[in-house]
Amino acid sequence: MDKQVDRTFKDVITKETKYCKLLESVKMYDKETGYTYAFEKIYVKDLKREEIRMCLYKDMLDRAGKTQNRMLVRPVDLTELEFVQLFKLAYDKNLFSEECKKYLSNIINKK
Repeated sequence: MDKQVDRTFKDVITKETKYCKLLESVKMYDKETGYTYAFEKIYVKDLKREEIRMCLYKDMLDRAGKTQNRMLVRPVDLTELEFVQLFKLAYDKNLFSEECKKYLSNIINKK
């Protein structure tokens, strides 16, 4: 599996829309398909809360002919291994709160 991992992780808002503010993200680029998979921590304005979003991006040409990495409105389909790699990256880069990490640890360690 030839995956290029983009370890970009930002503590500042990198993008804002009418819907939300992008707070942090971790991304994994798949050279074979040209897709970028991401976990993003967002602040949803109307709900006044933070959420974790799974995203799928693809390089596309805009009207000016420039290549832009655009979010696709479709399900994010990953193999189990790709999901685990992206999840581990998000976990290692502290995209999840400590409370969430404890909850996940309890689920994984439950016998």
